[in-house]
Amino acid sequence: MSVAETLSPLSENVLVRFADSLRQAGIPIGTASVIDFCRGVKVAGIANCYWVGRATLVNRPEQTQTYDQIFSSFWQEVLTESELGLPQETSQALTEIILGFDSENTLGAESEFVTDIPVLAVRWSAIETLRSRDFRDLEPAEMDLIADYIQDFGQIKAQRKTLRSKVAKTGRLDMRSTIRSALRNSGEVREWKYRALRKKPRRVVILCDVSGSMLPYTDPLLRVLYAGVAGVGQVEAFTLGTRLTRLTKTLIGSDPSAALRRATQKVEDISGGTRLGDCLRTFNQKWGRQGMARGAVVVVISDGWDRGDPGVLHREMARLSRSAHHIVWVNPLLATEDFAPTAGGMATALLFVDDFLAGNSLAALDEVVAAIGKS
Repeated sequence: MSVAETLSPLSENVLVRFADSLRQAGIPIGTASVIDFCRGVKVAGIANCYWVGRATLVNRPEQTQTYDQIFSSFWQEVLTESELGLPQETSQALTEIILGFDSENTLGAESEFVTDIPVLAVRWSAIETLRSRDFRDLEPAEMDLIADYIQDFGQIKAQRKTLRSKVAKTGRLDMRSTIRSALRNSGEVREWKYRALRKKPRRVVILCDVSGSMLPYTDPLLRVLYAGVAGVGQVEAFTLGTRLTRLTKTLIGSDPSAALRRATQKVEDISGGTRLGDCLRTFNQKWGRQGMARGAVVVVISDGWDRGDPGVLHREMARLSRSAHHIVWVNPLLATEDFAPTAGGMATALLFVDDFLAGNSLAALDEVVAAIGKS
């Protein structure tokens, strides 16, 4: 039975009457919605008119119950109107709709609707519920849940422009290529040519505080170091404590658990004190002279509590700022309401910091990665 044979005796007047019944019941329906309803029934057939009406005539969830009641009563009345001259096949189709309609559970009629359109199922995400939670407030099971997410974090990268250029869709107008192209078309300029500077990866240096005051954040931040080293960018990883420890080669490997175990064994001053100035002096003297910080994005992750001499930290931060392209300081305490940079180390370091971020949660780490990419 074709769609045309099914609808022609019924006519669109009955469909319009059904929409008018819904209006009288309090459901606001515009003319465009009625037209969409009629067109939809022509395409889907009478057997699917319940769901076509649900899709085109119902705008809010609370209208569903009224729609169900009007649908059942209206189409029962239609079947008793002999003047419509409905053929037997059409009447049978409408009868099956009403008999299969369950007013207490409208989803029971879903089996009557046959379609090849894929259904998108929306579910909650455990990671999304933990994105804004502070790392120090997470339970061990929740920390394990976000561990895999952090290890896949590895898009920690920055870029720098070079002196070489390349063909591009936008950028600086390339007159030479434009004229050369015009000569091939009898002097007519049909397309403008452009060039843009090429970009190369910029080194990212991460210095992570692993002292006792940073203990609640040590595990997730070490995972961030692994993600950076294992990712696509040029990332160097160090830990800060009473001494400076380089972990770049230690964290290389496809097994994150093994890499983190090696890192934990190598860092001897975890949960100890903090001497930020002395650690930065070691970095500047040993690694800075080799050019590691020159033109790099340096990320310091620390709460700023320092047992060393503030003068040393001031001098070494000034030295670091002269060689680094951009300095990002990540302090998890920044997310607390009563935070103030009163610690001696933090107050001194802020004089040379370009971006000051929290990094105390997954959402905050996304901001850190964005800041690195924009620098």
